[in-house]
Amino acid sequence: MTIGVEQMNPQAQNLSGWSPLIIGIVCENSPLSVMSPAEADGAAYPDFRFLRVPCAGRINPQYVLRAFQQGADAVLLTGCPPGKCRYPGGDQEAKLRLELMREFIGNLGMEKERLQIKWTDAADSQDLRELVGRIAEKLENLGPNKLFKQPG
Repeated sequence: MTIGVEQMNPQAQNLSGWSPLIIGIVCENSPLSVMSPAEADGAAYPDFRFLRVPCAGRINPQYVLRAFQQGADAVLLTGCPPGKCRYPGGDQEAKLRLELMREFIGNLGMEKERLQIKWTDAADSQDLRELVGRIAEKLENLGPNKLFKQPG
């Protein structure tokens, strides 16, 4: 499902009271940007929602923090493979921002593995499905995002 930053408030829970929520912040040139909401919500995915951006190199770190603050258990960034970005230097900028954001969330006390990046092109949609599934499996071991857990 495509969402805006203000719509990242999760509603997902399973019978045990928790299921992983993964937010994707995706380059509009990635395979996720051409998926239909029905395909993203399909059985191949855990609770997965995504926000499109013009370029992974332009991802505002506030989007990542907002996703975690709103209850995301992981954030997946997707961008063009190195050297194939439409915008000169976009892939290098995305890599630099990811490293900085990972350090920042680590300093906050959150596991760095909760922030992932996938360099991808339009032919990799099956790989992305598998990656989201692997992230969900890892989250089952890590448990929910407790850093920004809402009281209640």
